Amino acid sequence: MKKLTDQAVLAKVASKDPHRDVREAAIQRLTDQSLIYRVAKTCADSVIRKNAAGKLTDRERLKDIWSHDPDSEVREFAYQRMSKLS
Repeated sequence: MKKLTDQAVLAKVASKDPHRDVREAAIQRLTDQSLIYRVAKTCADSVIRKNAAGKLTDRERLKDIWSHDPDSEVREFAYQRMSKLS
């Protein structure tokens, strides 16, 4: 994972790899805000969605997660993150 730099591949790994530790490592290496947002919106694992939300810097994207994520912890985290960016 340390040598992988392709952002699209990292986003796919962050969303789809069967091992959470691999998904967590991939999300940590992601820097592309659009891909991070996609992971935050589409990953089935709420922990990974929360980790992705923690890397977002766009208030509108965080607001969308806060408004629509099915997990209350992810929504609360997105709200807190959004508040810190004010």
